Amino acid sequence: MNGFQRVIWDFNGTLLDDAGICLECLNELRRRRSMPAIPLEYYLEHFDFPVKEFYRKIGFDFDAEPYDVPAMEWVELYHSRIWTDGRLHEGAEDVLRTLRDKGLSQGVLSAYHRGMLEKSLAHFNIRGYFDPVLGLQDHYSASKVELGRDWVRSCPTDPARIILIGDTLHDAETARAMGVRCALIAKGFQAKHRLFESGAPVLDDIRSVPGYLSAGT
Repeated sequence: MNGFQRVIWDFNGTLLDDAGICLECLNELRRRRSMPAIPLEYYLEHFDFPVKEFYRKIGFDFDAEPYDVPAMEWVELYHSRIWTDGRLHEGAEDVLRTLRDKGLSQGVLSAYHRGMLEKSLAHFNIRGYFDPVLGLQDHYSASKVELGRDWVRSCPTDPARIILIGDTLHDAETARAMGVRCALIAKGFQAKHRLFESGAPVLDDIRSVPGYLSAGT
């Protein structure tokens, strides 16, 4: 498709429509600490990586408790809901199938824990589309920049023929570090106007991806 040979997908927010679930879990943490709930609009305006710094900015006090306490509470809440309430973005599997049928290789690069990433891909019946599957080794959602950079160094595909598709400024940062192209989808964890700060193309919907790749813009 106009020179692209490989698509690397972010997972949460890009393929998986889970921003609402993530916010519900965060607001439960805040309720337990007598903190007010955050509305979705505020979340999309302020969510960022590393997640620890985002938590600090919205009022979590890591002098009172270490970050790993709310982080692991959040993980437990998320995993109690995602298997029943989680859904792929509408059209996501059709897009994966279309790109596969057009001969593109596809992989996943995520700040999600590697084991849970594998479990999630299997749960949503899309594991077979991806090689590689790259996730972090802990639950703290720090940075996937080094993970992506290390992978691209060992990948036989010319970086100019690889595109990373995500939904956050961190995805654009990761793509730059990898030396690959990037496009961002404005239906994930950050407001659309924020994504334009990256300089990367911003698509309204995952279903726009095949057309975008075919156009080669």
